[in-house]
Amino acid sequence: MGWFRKGGDDMPPLEEVWQTLAPQYAAAVQVRGEESVQVTGAVRGRGLLVDIESRKQTMEGWHRIGTGKRAQQVYRTWTSDLAVSCVNPHGLQGTITSFQDVNDPAWDPRGFDPSQCRKVVTDPPTLAAQLLTPSIHAQLMRPWDDLTIIVDATAVRLYTEQQANVDLGYFGGCPFHRHPDGGTMEHRFLVGPPWWIDLLCEIADAVDA
Repeated sequence: MGWFRKGGDDMPPLEEVWQTLAPQYAAAVQVRGEESVQVTGAVRGRGLLVDIESRKQTMEGWHRIGTGKRAQQVYRTWTSDLAVSCVNPHGLQGTITSFQDVNDPAWDPRGFDPSQCRKVVTDPPTLAAQLLTPSIHAQLMRPWDDLTIIVDATAVRLYTEQQANVDLGYFGGCPFHRHPDGGTMEHRFLVGPPWWIDLLCEIADAVDA
């Protein structure tokens, strides 16, 4: 997809990205370390929370995966949480999951279309009638990752824990830092979070309707 140049050397620090994005959300950025931030702000009259953290450089946080050449690549675990507040007058709770169904007979692992054999489902299924509007469904057909959005009493959130090669940093380990279209080379590190924040707000609007 052309997201990186060799080695990812042009990737700005996580802190810098969120300090750049903060003004549009009247947000405060708390830097807890080189690869750890918490952001609190507001969007469309809703509270906004972003929490991103990478495990420390310890034996527990760094490890090798696979065999051969792949085993020489060091991976790191990232936890990320993106949430917008909701009123949720009907007490809706559950999940919305977007995933590629590898058991679908049409599945082709060589394909580069994220919508190929992708399904969007809710748990419980009854949530679909209220939350999966045509717009929300169409947007959830676009991500490259399999992911689950959580609806609880007070928020709509995307929480993930992923492993990524250390060279890919937060961009490889945090799904909401990746825009489905990739973005331009110059701005690709900045366009992901606003897209995902807008999507969660749209889901929150459906929750509050």
